[in-house]
Amino acid sequence: MKVCCPTTPFAVLVLLMAAFVPIAAAGSEWSGWAGSNCFKGIDYRVLKTTNQYTSADIDSYDLQIRNQYLTTVHVSWKIADAASSKLRTTNRGRIQSGGMTSPSYQNVPRGAEIVVVIDEMRFGDKDSGAFAGCDKSQSK
Repeated sequence: MKVCCPTTPFAVLVLLMAAFVPIAAAGSEWSGWAGSNCFKGIDYRVLKTTNQYTSADIDSYDLQIRNQYLTTVHVSWKIADAASSKLRTTNRGRIQSGGMTSPSYQNVPRGAEIVVVIDEMRFGDKDSGAFAGCDKSQSK
């Protein structure tokens, strides 16, 4: 069954969650680019890192998002513990056509399986109005 353009916030969030990303040890290379589950022109990659906030019970990850649409987009994102019920996005940015975000880091509990959530996207120079619906076919 193909699904597109969910109407409830929870359904949107579930469909926008990207696949679980296998991450190598800190200091390794970026993961390969992976496509968003909802937006065909949005890709992301992840890097496990260390920073001043990394501790024995926290892993830190950098995330970059790439815009392959022919227009500017505004998008929200988050890296989260896949087991968490708190998947609401906490970062937002503007990405020019063909551009990418600067790496942004997020912390999760040590050893957690992570999920990348990308949602609340708008097309154009202004970050106002309705959010865009999914433009990538969804299948179960």
